[in-house]
Amino acid sequence: MLEAIFELSGYEGPFHLLRYNGQRNADGSVMLRANQVFVLSLFYSLDALPPELMQGVLKLPPDQLLPLMVGWFTAPFVHHARGEENRSILIEHCSRIETANPTQGIVQAMTSAWMHCSYADHPRKHDIKRSLNEVWRRLNKMGGLKSRVTERRLTDKPTLLICAERMNAGHAMHRSYAAGLRQLRAKFRTICMATTGFITPDTHELFDEVSILESGIPLKRASCALNPTSSITRASACRNGRR
Repeated sequence: MLEAIFELSGYEGPFHLLRYNGQRNADGSVMLRANQVFVLSLFYSLDALPPELMQGVLKLPPDQLLPLMVGWFTAPFVHHARGEENRSILIEHCSRIETANPTQGIVQAMTSAWMHCSYADHPRKHDIKRSLNEVWRRLNKMGGLKSRVTERRLTDKPTLLICAERMNAGHAMHRSYAAGLRQLRAKFRTICMATTGFITPDTHELFDEVSILESGIPLKRASCALNPTSSITRASACRNGRR
């Protein structure tokens, strides 16, 4: 949002901000403190981010680097070669975010970054998904969530958990995948996990069971809301329409 305001204003971008911040050296370069790098980067899109500022971004601590990367990858498109180059640089250094401790707001935004990184033109574009998964895995551990190791059993209809998050009309999860998800019931016992307020009246007809996530409920309590006798033999983590 901040970057869009500057790009649509008379400034036509945030480029003047570097000139008025930091300490200017004799050769014309600018020296910025770490907190200045973080704040200034909030005003830049990937298309506008200059190489010298990108160098500072990559030196930021994980707790600052993660929200920047999440913000940039939430936008699915870039419009300039520099934007694609910057996106590739971030992908190549995405492992630096794995030790971050994000706020609840950043955790929510991570789902969009997880999905939209697929639009990048880089052979290892899905690496950022692994790094985001590592953040989630660590948060789950801190919250007391543990994987229940059970012996795999052959059943006529294995249980399939679909972490849809949203299953409301107009969203890709419902608009594009509702028919296919309904057909899964022929071979699987399907459980849909969605957020309260983001389901349609027909959601309960699409699945064998619907588990609603209430806002503010700890993850451990949410996991217990599922049928404790269910044997989840396979989990499909569909976040906002992409696996």
